[in-house]
Amino acid sequence: MGESTGFLSMLVVRPVRMDEKARWRELMANHHYLGFSKTAGESVLYVAELEGRWVGLLAWTSAALHVGVREDWIGWDDVARRSRLNHVANNSRFLILPDISIKNLASKILSVNTERLSSDWETFYGHPIFLVETFVDPERFQGTCYRAAGWIAIGKTLGFSRIPIPTGFYREHGNPKVYFALPLIKEFREKLSSQLYRDGNGKEFFAMDIRKLPIEGKGGLIGVLKTVSDSRQTQGRRHSNTSVLAVATCGMLSGARSFSAIAQWSKGLSLKQRERLRCQRGKLPSQSTIARVLQPTFR
Repeated sequence: MGESTGFLSMLVVRPVRMDEKARWRELMANHHYLGFSKTAGESVLYVAELEGRWVGLLAWTSAALHVGVREDWIGWDDVARRSRLNHVANNSRFLILPDISIKNLASKILSVNTERLSSDWETFYGHPIFLVETFVDPERFQGTCYRAAGWIAIGKTLGFSRIPIPTGFYREHGNPKVYFALPLIKEFREKLSSQLYRDGNGKEFFAMDIRKLPIEGKGGLIGVLKTVSDSRQTQGRRHSNTSVLAVATCGMLSGARSFSAIAQWSKGLSLKQRERLRCQRGKLPSQSTIARVLQPTFR
């Protein structure tokens, strides 16, 4: 099959139906150099078609648990990585079927697939994808189709692979891969570096990066909040009015919409962030304290 590139306008990339999965697995197992057995975690299998004929197969699975070059590139700490890793998908298999020879087909398939991947993931698993990744063996491939589709070569892995459960350890295989990534949204770093929380109704919201918020100095948050009077009785105060309002303001800017959600959000703050919000000795105001301070404001 050696069609012209204009033929690619008819390309369709879609999830494999249940009655097609056996055929998909057989083709991938027989023709991909890594073979195929099964997927682990969240996964979606795709087929690429031209006029109803299968021309390519793709498997998207849960992201790799830990990749040093990825964590450095995103700016991930372990807490954010653990809570946000499900928003990264790994292109674990990509196969152009035998006897298919169409210029630019592979990069076109990748582009069409990634355009719909996040919405498909939300349909199947209830959450979006912000970043996609893959690992290319430099001894076999140059990653040409990924580069042509806009993917970025971030760097090489250390050449370790995870030993299957129950050990959970890693072993050195001596074959470093090139790590490629493609952001699906502009603000992917902000989304992936933020911790995810849920309020009492199960609604998700993100922790904002307080480092980017003007806190101190003229016109900063603390200076503004110091001008707000405290309606509480003096006796029994453990937290300053300014610190409670600062925590509540940042929580609401992050999407928290209830007293309990603000309190839950604040638990993800580092000691340094708490100190910036004037929490003495890093101690956070409780939900009831937040409510006592804010309720008069909303009357």
